[in-house]
Amino acid sequence: MMRLMIAGGTYLLLLALILMFNHGAHKIQVGDISANAVTTDKLAANSVNADKLAANSVQARNITALAVTADKLAANSVTTTKLRVTEDMTVALLNAHLR
Repeated sequence: MMRLMIAGGTYLLLLALILMFNHGAHKIQVGDISANAVTTDKLAANSVNADKLAANSVQARNITALAVTADKLAANSVTTTKLRVTEDMTVALLNAHLR
């Protein structure tokens, strides 16, 4: 009986060590993805949503020019509430278009 308890305890200890050191080992890192490896045609429908994105991961500087166009957006998916548009941003956009 004692051998069985020692074997069970050893098993649980090894399992705990494996889980502890393997935590996060399979996360995808930006540096591990080759350029243009992830495209919209390779993503499953609705596989990327706000719940799955890290805070502040989608910023204007991270978006390729002309990558987001009206034909790629779902109807009513972009609103001023979702964008958190401020008065300063609106003034900056107006100034840029008036030049």
